[in-house]
Amino acid sequence: NCSNNVAEYQALIFGLEMAVDTKQRHLKVYGDSQLVINQLLDLYEVRNSELLPYHNYAKRLMG
Repeated sequence: NCSNNVAEYQALIFGLEMAVDTKQRHLKVYGDSQLVINQLLDLYEVRNSELLPYHNYAKRLMG
């Protein structure tokens, strides 16, 4: 069981890991979760402690 936002982060991370593994240098990411997108753009604060590890890992993958 996981929240929709966790699932959104997991899907994003899967795609980012694939991009890193295949040495993609430029990537456009599209999503329908305003929360996740705005958190990654640092427009929204990550207040949910469950999302913080996903957020931090995604940011690291984004370089």
